[in-house]
Amino acid sequence: MNWEDAIPSIAIAQAARATEPAMDSDQFAAFYERSAKPLWAYLARASGNAALADDLMQESYVRFLCAGFPGDGEVAGRRYLFRIASNLLRDYWRRPRALPSRNCPRTARRARHVRANGVPPDALTRTGQTASPRPPAAMARSRGELLAP
Repeated sequence: MNWEDAIPSIAIAQAARATEPAMDSDQFAAFYERSAKPLWAYLARASGNAALADDLMQESYVRFLCAGFPGDGEVAGRRYLFRIASNLLRDYWRRPRALPSRNCPRTARRARHVRANGVPPDALTRTGQTASPRPPAAMARSRGELLAP
């Protein structure tokens, strides 16, 4: 015999609580009015980016509502909301970023070629021919250096 058979009223009450939303729309609107400004200020200060704070705040409220947080009071709800926001901010910081183009091998090769020859390897002249690099002596003169004979 399990506990649901022994105490059916408790099982029914728990099932009813699981299907009911934690807040109705009026309660959520009031909760949002009281918590939105402090949450946004925290996210903007922690991230240093107002647009990111907007995005994370929206996602925090969506996750808060989807989680079905039981109404344990205003303070517990705010703590839970701020925990969600903090975790989202950590996830954003951990997300891999694209490498800057200067770290790309092809771009690095191109930059070395330009430094060595004065023109990019794929530069074209008006006739459609590949541009010839400037002679080393001309490059040295343009930098104010003299080449030893």
